[in-house]
Amino acid sequence: MYQKESGEIVNFVRPTTKFSPHSRAQVGAIVNNTAFLTKQPDGKLIVGSYSAAGAVNSGSVTTNFDYVFLRVLASGDLDDTFGFDGRIIIPISNTNFASGQSSTDVLSAIGIQPDGKIVGTGRSFGSDFVYHFASIRLDRTGMLDTSFGSAGRIDYGFNGLNSVAKTLLFQSDGKIVTAGYVNSGTKLDFAVQRISP
Repeated sequence: MYQKESGEIVNFVRPTTKFSPHSRAQVGAIVNNTAFLTKQPDGKLIVGSYSAAGAVNSGSVTTNFDYVFLRVLASGDLDDTFGFDGRIIIPISNTNFASGQSSTDVLSAIGIQPDGKIVGTGRSFGSDFVYHFASIRLDRTGMLDTSFGSAGRIDYGFNGLNSVAKTLLFQSDGKIVTAGYVNSGTKLDFAVQRISP
């Protein structure tokens, strides 16, 4: 559900092949969860969340979650100039899960920089088998910005401890601040990361 500036309420509830008012769109085969909305200056909406296609390994189902972004026009339709037909799925973790363990790359926050680039942050499951702060940046066309981190992604761990980024903001100098927590095993500690633009 989203309320326009005019006061009109837009619901995404009726199944259809288009993501128009009173409709829904499926990205992954198993899980499609809408988490965050932000609006571009031109009125288009950026939807950020996570999705999973799922796979079967050795008789057990593994669900590998990935970041998902969609752009919705003011009409309620997907913007087919964004990503691939209005959406893009971004895997963060490259850990091998053939053993049946699931990778859960889960988005926690999104924001739009003054130059129109889109930043998302959350968590990814690292090769050290703990969660890391994980941030990505998309260009204005919805593709990964390869000038950001490693091929558009930054995966940062805190000394082998589980860590989850929960929010982000942009400084006036263009630097990106992400904040969340680190789980030491006995308590949760506040954690902050600052990323150069």
